[in-house]
Amino acid sequence: MDDKQRETRRSHYRLRYPPASQPTIQIGNDTYQVAEISEAGARIVLEGTFSIAPSEAFAGDVVFHDGESISIEGSVLRTHGNEVAVQLTKGISIKRMLAEQIWLRKEFPMFFDSVERARERWRQNKTLDRS
Repeated sequence: MDDKQRETRRSHYRLRYPPASQPTIQIGNDTYQVAEISEAGARIVLEGTFSIAPSEAFAGDVVFHDGESISIEGSVLRTHGNEVAVQLTKGISIKRMLAEQIWLRKEFPMFFDSVERARERWRQNKTLDRS
């Protein structure tokens, strides 16, 4: 996969959560933590069993720190280690994404700084790789 394809795959901003503040997602009778979310996808942390196979559809409710619950729908892309990557067909609004970003930056400034530093190191390495 070339850089242009990689950039296309990442067309939505991803919001990463520190472990202590991750929203939850209720799928059927099971509840999981959400490590990362965007308008069109999410990474769900697995604890115990996860009965949805890749390409299978699912629906669930994401519950955020303030108690707001948003219904989502999508399909499983892949599992890797203790996480499941999902693509959403009904996702989170940009308004909610911005509200979450503001809240995280206010509540966890050090976490956001470390994420930004990691991104900058990645960008620098990517630039060096092209040289």
